[in-house]
Amino acid sequence: MDTISKCRRRRSQRQAGRKAGASVAEFGPVLVILVLITIVPLTNLIFFLAGYVCVSALCQSCATDAANSATFGEALVNVRKRALSTAGSGPGKFFKLQPVGGYEGCGIDLYIATTNLANPNVGQFFGPNSGLPSSTAANGATTMYEYNIRSQFGIGPCMDLSALPLAGTLPMVGKPVTVELSTSRAAEHIDCLTAN
Repeated sequence: MDTISKCRRRRSQRQAGRKAGASVAEFGPVLVILVLITIVPLTNLIFFLAGYVCVSALCQSCATDAANSATFGEALVNVRKRALSTAGSGPGKFFKLQPVGGYEGCGIDLYIATTNLANPNVGQFFGPNSGLPSSTAANGATTMYEYNIRSQFGIGPCMDLSALPLAGTLPMVGKPVTVELSTSRAAEHIDCLTAN
């Protein structure tokens, strides 16, 4: 009698051990699925938002550089220099910033926006990257002049899954996302807004 109870006890212990081993074996695939579905996209989303902030700061600083420039040509040079130096700097490389189009491939186009002070609903845009036409004379008494910066940059994914069949076509997971931002600053020197 005693032997039968010992055998039954051993059998129940083996069955309990098998059940525990099966749940441990299922943990690996569940962990992989959890990482692929939640952690990787969430990390890429946070990385994208931080990259967006970097592009926004770049756009603001380019607008400030353009507004402080003495001539339109100098504004173009300053904007191009700032955009390329930021994209090639530490934060630009970290967020995998890639200029898309823009003046000489810097990712930024420079426009001039005019607003009639007597009628604020009347305004014009000149550009990109061409300044005011030579036939248009700047008149600060009747018109407000602003430099308008329009930027386009690609932000690469933090965890690039482009090698996976379906994930490679998804933006922010397998390929860069193009961000377009725009900002304006009032021109400080309105007498030299022509392209020449």
